[in-house]
Amino acid sequence: MIPYIELPSLPIFGNLAIQPFGILLASGIFFGVRRIQQKAQQRGYNVDSVMTCVHYSMIPGFIGAYVLEILLYEPMKIFEQGLAAFSSPNLSSYGGLFTSVLGYLYYQKKFKPKNIPLLTDILLEGAVIGFTLGRLGCGIVHDHPGIASNFFLAVNYPDMPRHDLGLYEFFFLGFIVLPLSLKISKLYTEKKVPAGVQTSMMLLLYPPVRFCLEFLRADASIAGDTRYLGLTPAQYFSILFFGFGVFWTKKILTTHSQLNPK
Repeated sequence: MIPYIELPSLPIFGNLAIQPFGILLASGIFFGVRRIQQKAQQRGYNVDSVMTCVHYSMIPGFIGAYVLEILLYEPMKIFEQGLAAFSSPNLSSYGGLFTSVLGYLYYQKKFKPKNIPLLTDILLEGAVIGFTLGRLGCGIVHDHPGIASNFFLAVNYPDMPRHDLGLYEFFFLGFIVLPLSLKISKLYTEKKVPAGVQTSMMLLLYPPVRFCLEFLRADASIAGDTRYLGLTPAQYFSILFFGFGVFWTKKILTTHSQLNPK
């Protein structure tokens, strides 16, 4: 069983301090964006155009992560606190992903970029790096408590041993999804897979695992998540993203077969 360890914050001045989660989140953004720039250069994509796309995706992503966290997980706070409810430090990962996609779609409509599957792969490779480090931050601060468990990877929370879903996601992303993403990137460079396959992998692999992990999450009474008809908001987002993944993959494979007939 993993001990419950709380890392101290780094005081700046007054009541301001840098939190461990903030450090890892900022690191994820930095290394993720850096990877996007590198892949754009390697694949001959205009770096300035890609960075514009990053801005169109990232800004609504952060806004959505804050706003949808309150709207979906703590809606009663709006009636109790008004606009002050949106000062919550919590973030909805799927809320951020969803609004990032909306921003990306708006970018596509406005700028009509070339080779959308390739551009999406470039963005997703950086996003996976950022998401992995972000989930490490969640695991360090233990802000996704699960149900009680004696599983050997459970964390010994102050009240009882529990699943730590932030930590589990970090293990899944860091040891499975990220290595697969880098492997597929290499296969694309070697012209063994078409553009868009990296995105397919993420859309088909992450949502089902996240959907299943959500059943281990604690309920809202102990800092867990609100349920709607028995499912968490993340589970509904998982269904949505997986469905889009099936559509995306079918389109990528169909286009590839048409361009490369046997």
